[in-house]
Amino acid sequence: MRPTIIGNPSENGAQPGATAQRPQLSRVVLTHAPRQPGSWLTWDVSQNMWPFPNADSAFRDAVRREFAPLATECGASLQEIDTLIFGFCTSNAVLSIGAYPGHFRSVCVKLRRREEGERLSVKDGADFGLAVIEEFVIGRRSEIYSKRQRWESLEIKEEVAALASKTREVAMAFLMTAGGDWAGLRLFVDEKISKASDAKPWLK
Repeated sequence: MRPTIIGNPSENGAQPGATAQRPQLSRVVLTHAPRQPGSWLTWDVSQNMWPFPNADSAFRDAVRREFAPLATECGASLQEIDTLIFGFCTSNAVLSIGAYPGHFRSVCVKLRRREEGERLSVKDGADFGLAVIEEFVIGRRSEIYSKRQRWESLEIKEEVAALASKTREVAMAFLMTAGGDWAGLRLFVDEKISKASDAKPWLK
């Protein structure tokens, strides 16, 4: 599909057909709300849809509401990479936000250092999740990444708004300055992976 620019066009284009793989981690939760005990087949999927016909539409609208202004603050324009993946480029970084399929649909904000001339795309091997950036910057990870329990419009709206706010809080140095500590962030992630591996030697 051809990428769509949301808002005013910028020089930062998107690569056609860019896609992303699902994240490695997912949460297992109940996603149905039965009307009668033991009867999930009668769930009304139109309830609490804020006021969209389905939750995917609510996600797309929430991203436009929350991340298009953030892109503008960074001197960029929010673009659609794929059906449920959006993003923008600054001179210093590439940011994406997407909803990824799985038993529990995950919403992920990812950043990476932008190489010279690099265009908008998702690169799972190079991207850093916002949760890891928060932990690196302030030493802890907030509950916003695990608070939502259902793929439901109002909860999606709240989560996307919280992610945009958290991006402003912990990631602007990476987005807006050439002095973002990408090397320190990479070292931090590598140390976490090493510690996790040492704790489970049978997985080596």
